[in-house]
Amino acid sequence: MSGPKYALSPALLEHREGQLRSLYGAVLQKAQASTRDIVLGFWTDAGMQWLWVDLLKPKPYIALLKELPRTSLKERPPILAFLNAHLLGQALRETYVIKEYGRILSLSFAHDENPLQIEVCLIPGHPNLGVRAYKKEIWWAKPHPYEPFEWKDQPISKKEVEELDQAWSARFQQKVVDSTQKNDVEHLFKKQIQKQERAIIKVRADLESKKNKPFREIAQWITSRQSLEVPPEWV
Repeated sequence: MSGPKYALSPALLEHREGQLRSLYGAVLQKAQASTRDIVLGFWTDAGMQWLWVDLLKPKPYIALLKELPRTSLKERPPILAFLNAHLLGQALRETYVIKEYGRILSLSFAHDENPLQIEVCLIPGHPNLGVRAYKKEIWWAKPHPYEPFEWKDQPISKKEVEELDQAWSARFQQKVVDSTQKNDVEHLFKKQIQKQERAIIKVRADLESKKNKPFREIAQWITSRQSLEVPPEWV
């Protein structure tokens, strides 16, 4: 099976950071997680916007979505509890790429006294996400020291961004197909079970009817003839 046909380049990360600036002032309302993802929901005048951070080790990714794909986000890693406790209800204030270390994105949230920050590391092989609040911090995985990076500004077209997002989102389409196939198999299995149950009920009813038939016939004979003498085959 071939690997994912997308990659998060420095140019794409810088483009994504530019998109996030449109969320300045938006309040973080929801945070969810899967075994490889952290998803942040921001409330805006146009409705919810979702910052999806895919921490797949070989090829991490980050996307900004208007709707959530159909997938499970029911994991509860320790970082999620920390994030929910300290950052929910806070407004996004600033975002920037830490270019000297490469694909590192910082998100700062408005707060009067203590800085509240999410740091997203999207370096292949060592993707990570950390939350800093009230002089404490917690990470998705054990953090690795950052190495100096030679950043080169490169343009990226809207079409390239759309193609990369589409290639990345294919992971959810496969899950929908798998889920549909699973549901079809389960439905067919249930129909077969129901058919077998109806057949069993019919067989039992037939057996019960045949078992009781001689007694009904004897009763009808005695009643109609007012005699206790019955045909020898019934004796």
